[in-house]
Amino acid sequence: MPEKASYSYIFCMEIDAEQWLTYRWQKGNRYYVAELTQDLFGAWILKRTWGSIHTHRGQNMTFYADNYEHALKLFRDVEKRRKARGYTLT
Repeated sequence: MPEKASYSYIFCMEIDAEQWLTYRWQKGNRYYVAELTQDLFGAWILKRTWGSIHTHRGQNMTFYADNYEHALKLFRDVEKRRKARGYTLT
């Protein structure tokens, strides 16, 4: 007799949109955007997007954080780096 299939369930964490952050910096014709959000399962994500304003080319990178505090630390690290490189918050 075949064994019953076992199913693993993904537990959804709570979505808290009030803690989401989006910052945009600019330096000359360069831009940089950092977004702290959650995915559909409630996992915290830091999405970084950068590129040139005139060519509309750019790239992005997404990081999954362990929790909100970890994601916020990553976000603040990006903020410090942008200020150190002369970008201004727009």
